[in-house]
Amino acid sequence: MLNLPQKGILIAPASLHLSLYQEVLKTHGNTLGLEILSLQSYIQRFFKAEPQTSIDFYYQVRDCCQAIPKENAFYASRSSFAFIQELADFAGLAKSYALDFEKLPEKTQKQKDLKVLLKQIQDLPFWQQEIPEILDKDLDTSDVWILPYEYSESEQLWIQKLLASHAQILKLDDPGNRHYWSTGNPRKQAQQIAKTILDQGLEASEVFVSCNDNAEKQVLAQIFDQHQIPYTILSSDQKNPFADAFLSALSWILESDLDHYLALINLLYPQTRQIIQSTLRNFPALWKQAYPFPEVYEENALLTQEEFESLKHHLTQTQAWLQEHDAILNWSIDTLDAILTTIQSQLPCTEDNLNAFYWIQEQLRQSWKKIRTAEDLQFFKDYIEAKMPSKSIKHHQGVLIGSRKEITPFFSTVFLCGAHAAHFPALAMHTGIFDEAYLASCDFPALSTRLQKQREQLWTVLENCQDLYVLVAESDYNGKDHALSHELEQWFGHGPVFQEFQDPMRWIQPQFTCGQETARALFFDAHQFVGSVSRLESFARCPFQHFLRYGLHLQEREDLKDIRIRGSIYHAILEKLIQKHQKAYTAVDHKELLSLIEQEFSFAQKIHPEKQAFFQTQIQEIFRKMKKLLQSLAAFEKEWHMTTHAQECKVSMSLMWNDTPVLLYGYIDRIDASQTSFMIFDYKTGKRTFALSDFESGQALQLITYAVMYESMHHQLPVGCFYISLNTSLQEASACKINYRKKYPEIEETALEELSEQALESRSFAGIRFQDLSIYADEPSRFGAKRDKALSFETIQAKWQTILFDLLRDIQSGNIQPAHAKDACTYCAYRSICRNSAQEVKKSSRLEKEDVHAI
Repeated sequence: MLNLPQKGILIAPASLHLSLYQEVLKTHGNTLGLEILSLQSYIQRFFKAEPQTSIDFYYQVRDCCQAIPKENAFYASRSSFAFIQELADFAGLAKSYALDFEKLPEKTQKQKDLKVLLKQIQDLPFWQQEIPEILDKDLDTSDVWILPYEYSESEQLWIQKLLASHAQILKLDDPGNRHYWSTGNPRKQAQQIAKTILDQGLEASEVFVSCNDNAEKQVLAQIFDQHQIPYTILSSDQKNPFADAFLSALSWILESDLDHYLALINLLYPQTRQIIQSTLRNFPALWKQAYPFPEVYEENALLTQEEFESLKHHLTQTQAWLQEHDAILNWSIDTLDAILTTIQSQLPCTEDNLNAFYWIQEQLRQSWKKIRTAEDLQFFKDYIEAKMPSKSIKHHQGVLIGSRKEITPFFSTVFLCGAHAAHFPALAMHTGIFDEAYLASCDFPALSTRLQKQREQLWTVLENCQDLYVLVAESDYNGKDHALSHELEQWFGHGPVFQEFQDPMRWIQPQFTCGQETARALFFDAHQFVGSVSRLESFARCPFQHFLRYGLHLQEREDLKDIRIRGSIYHAILEKLIQKHQKAYTAVDHKELLSLIEQEFSFAQKIHPEKQAFFQTQIQEIFRKMKKLLQSLAAFEKEWHMTTHAQECKVSMSLMWNDTPVLLYGYIDRIDASQTSFMIFDYKTGKRTFALSDFESGQALQLITYAVMYESMHHQLPVGCFYISLNTSLQEASACKINYRKKYPEIEETALEELSEQALESRSFAGIRFQDLSIYADEPSRFGAKRDKALSFETIQAKWQTILFDLLRDIQSGNIQPAHAKDACTYCAYRSICRNSAQEVKKSSRLEKEDVHAI
């Protein structure tokens, strides 16, 4: 039990003052006789003047450093705040130990250059220069109590003086139990802490957990959330919205480019993320000047009219917003006060934001006459970034999660996490310009002496914990072993005891169902089903994807960054070529082909004149692929004897199912026809296969549905329906032939022309044929193997009907399970929603169920 004094002064970290006052009030009934101070606040009473740590003092240090010669190795850093701060900190530490600057080391050139700098600033009013005199005085600190804590090197000087002047360390009457445990990994470590708190019924407000880094804190927070254990994270790096916005404004003034402008308005006007910021990224010149956006839409394959109108609307919105906020573009060193006012008006008026505003305002007041150039402003910005006071915690609840330096006897139970060799004891040493090697050349206490004092302080803190649990993860998440701390093993007298933790939590598979009434309301609007063939295929591949897209109408995030080079441009070019040249389209002149491609890009180039180089690259790439594609299709067109009847043909069909009207629609890329028959072709940019098993499971309905629709509209005989792949990827071929009939096998190299011819002749089409194609094709084998028998259209139509009705019945039943076909998640926009609930299944045939309805 920690015996808190009723009277006197208690020195403790500022983060614990609130908790200590509450404990004193609970123990003694009032806090009138006890004053709780931080060490810095207490020792200030011994100084004649306020400590010089303001920005004005750092400007003085910087100004003194300007006089050094160019030959000095640190000349380029003389205006850097990070360097000035390090220089001032060392000079202050040297003053604390009363070092003679004339005796600083100068054996190396680096030491000589540093001595020049230190002598330039030695006469400045360092507050630490009073420390040696104060430490020599006789002080009466008999009414002072010190809470055990890991104090810094400069603070240890004061702790030793206070203890020598009769101050007392606040200790436990009877230290409690110590436990040294190990777990499998850091997550198991966090789970073991939560289990111990729950199993032992510990009061959360009396528990402290020490973590090495923010990653450990976040894992612990997740585990505590799962077990509903209240907690508060003590973090010294919590960001302040006001400070972040002000620093972003300074960055914008220093470097006025689009990235800094977007970063600034993202903090001040977060509502601009969706449209304004996306539009500015899409049109990077817009924020500086008027943009020559076309007024009228021109037909092209890259941008639909709807997309054009959307872009135009966003552009108008953005231009209006920029005009309304044009003051930001004129922000400069001379408008810093106006910047503060603008930021204050945009951010919520919280206590933390107000404190940040007043603090920055005071720093600006002190620096007003100093900030004249960009270099001055950079110095001011770096100071604000480094010295901005951390967010203070006004109240906390539950377990406190912090760092090892915040461990005190105040807590009844302390968990010290991650205590392996890399993090324990992890004593502090000087690094940077004034590292331990430099200090060893000065008249500082030896490193071994300073480290020993740190050890003694650390053990004092741990020995005064009421109940201490030291935990170490045997390995990280990648399985890399952690070395144990030799000093901890010596202190405990044994190694850690492994804790076998069985996670009691069981993951429960979420239930995905919406009920028949809900399904009818979502998918059968006005008691009818209206949809495309791709919608039915979507349900067959994954019911949950269909539910999200067509039931909840969740849209993919709109991408305004760029115009996408879609596969539809190949469709558009082929359509125009066939319309103009009919069968001879594959022999089109290359100049005409290039001109046609350039026409498709001309409107996009008007919208994005700054992306000419990108568009030219794409034009050449598509030109190269189209030449290969036309060469590949030439062999097919030479052997195919139907005339192209229609392209991009809209088809639709209505039928009844269970007294429910069903309307299906779609667009057929190409229909070839004779006087009595027709063939359906559908262009696919990638490689596409067709399998009857996919058709029977409902995943490949498109071709058959188009054939049924067109037949019902025009009453012609379908001969088949096939995909035409626009893929121009490389094909494998044998580079040579080996003749084994000779006494000695001979190798005959295959000519390139022969390989090309073989590749063209081997081209086949995926789909299904309903009758003999020998009348229309010289090589019917391209449309399926010779052994494949043509299936009658009537048989396929009957199967199609059964599959369609079974899909509709399944949709109406409320099935929204994320049971998906293979590869259905690859390009799914919703995979982040179902996540681990998704299950890959083999889709069975829907023909096993009988359906009595007829078209």
